[in-house]
Amino acid sequence: MLSSIDNGAPLSSSHVLPDLPHLSSHADSRSSMAVYLQNLKEIADVLAAAGQPLSESDLVAYILGGLPEEFDSTVKSIETRIERVNTDELHGLLLSREAVLLKRQARGSSHSQEPFHAYHATSCHG
Repeated sequence: MLSSIDNGAPLSSSHVLPDLPHLSSHADSRSSMAVYLQNLKEIADVLAAAGQPLSESDLVAYILGGLPEEFDSTVKSIETRIERVNTDELHGLLLSREAVLLKRQARGSSHSQEPFHAYHATSCHG
């Protein structure tokens, strides 16, 4: 789709918009959040250059809609906020969440696969 940009042909939003949901669904464990966000920013820039800019709220919706389920709690939190989140703030929130998930994943793979057991105190009667 972006090849139409490279060959100098005029670009309209109809050439790019159908690919947005497809591209936004690529946020998975194989690519980093930074790459995912950069890809969507590039698409938004292409649309703006074509005279069909996305509103900030539409861009936020595309970003949130393409996140994997590991981000469901973050998405729910953002969707229930009273104040709207802008793309800069969203970028920071998602990178922070990704860091937490990666840390958990690393910690989980370095420990045995035994289930977690909480310890509790017991009293001895004597």
